[in-house]
Amino acid sequence: MALKMKQIDNRKSAEAQTVDYDADTSLSVMPADNESYQIALARLNRQVQRNDARFEEGKSGVLPGEKTEYSKLCPLVAEFILVGWSGVLDENDKDLPYSVEAATSLLKGNPEFFSFVLMNAQRISIENEAEAAEIKGKR
Repeated sequence: MALKMKQIDNRKSAEAQTVDYDADTSLSVMPADNESYQIALARLNRQVQRNDARFEEGKSGVLPGEKTEYSKLCPLVAEFILVGWSGVLDENDKDLPYSVEAATSLLKGNPEFFSFVLMNAQRISIENEAEAAEIKGKR
């Protein structure tokens, strides 16, 4: 089979979808393959690689002020993947308006929620790709 160039349609990767977290909470989630998130993630990975390169092979350590990968991923997910919500409550059971800062805090404090958001972002990407392939097949 010959190698065939694939035309890429980025429109769907720039659209958020509503995902129900529970009966009272809805999230606005971007696909995991959205360009802004992928650029920010690549930048984070380069930063981690630079930090790792400071140590000799077989040695490990922690640089002063260095943060965990999880604590670095949460702000990226809050800014580029979880882009809105309704039904999220603060510690006083009042509606919490979406902000990157509030989303970062919620993601950092709840690894299960973090996983839920990322799994749905990936699911949306996969569904978008399948839909694009189906549409292309009908042409």
